[in-house]
Amino acid sequence: MKENIETLYGNDEITSRTLQVFESTQKTIEGCVGKEEVAMQVTHEWHMQGLLKLKEKGVKIRIVTQVTNDNLQYCKMYSQVAELRHLDGIQSSFGISDGVWLLDHVVSLDEFPLSHAILTNVRKLVDAKRKLFETVWKQSIPSQTVFDKLEKVKPPEVNTQLDPTEAKQMLFNLIKNSKYHVDMIIPTSNCVNSLVTDGLSSYLNTALSQGVKVRILLPRDIHYFEFNNSIKNSNIEVKQTEDIRARKIMLMVDSLYSLAMEVKGAKEDNLKSLVKGAVYSTSTVGLMTFTALFEKMWT
Repeated sequence: MKENIETLYGNDEITSRTLQVFESTQKTIEGCVGKEEVAMQVTHEWHMQGLLKLKEKGVKIRIVTQVTNDNLQYCKMYSQVAELRHLDGIQSSFGISDGVWLLDHVVSLDEFPLSHAILTNVRKLVDAKRKLFETVWKQSIPSQTVFDKLEKVKPPEVNTQLDPTEAKQMLFNLIKNSKYHVDMIIPTSNCVNSLVTDGLSSYLNTALSQGVKVRILLPRDIHYFEFNNSIKNSNIEVKQTEDIRARKIMLMVDSLYSLAMEVKGAKEDNLKSLVKGAVYSTSTVGLMTFTALFEKMWT
């Protein structure tokens, strides 16, 4: 086979070539996945379906990543299709197919991704990465060990119905007591106005001051700059989308808690009047469903 190095630009091209590599793989896939990229790989259906097909075909899949509170649920999903292990400090992402092809890549997590990758079968480059992988694999530990450790502090599973007053209090308590990340879907401009009136900005700023990463999804019809001025913090990531159909304010915190607040269609000037009812949950299944929905709309 002639040795070749192919440079790939952009997520579409990398996706296409990755799927081609999956289809040609017969025996092994091994590599590392950066801790920030685990969620992307799990929530992109094409990637998970590709791994499932490889598993069904009998391909041995070995992956090393860094399991954290932030990516715990995604790692658990990943472990269903691969032998997953944990090692602190994993940043780079690469994969080796059948010990012959190397896909070494950097995935941008910014709003406008400019991902880059190299696909090569140059023997010296492939062998160097294989040796690196085997070293990392020997130093790593089974992902289940880390799952168990992190989940010792996980609250027992609950699904609790809340009235409007309880829902409002729960929303702001979850935000101000968050430790790692807050993802929020605000479905209508009416919801935005009510949240701002009741002091959302203050609670978000408290979370940010604790190092929490905050992302908010808004409907397309909201004026972004007006919203940005109302929350008064440029460190909050905000995106707008056409896909928000459900009339629910949705909050996901630290991969542990979710809150879904059903809202009225009529215009109200505060959150208590706007909310019809809510469900607070620590259910893994429910949280994964909401998170997958959020990630799909975010990307």
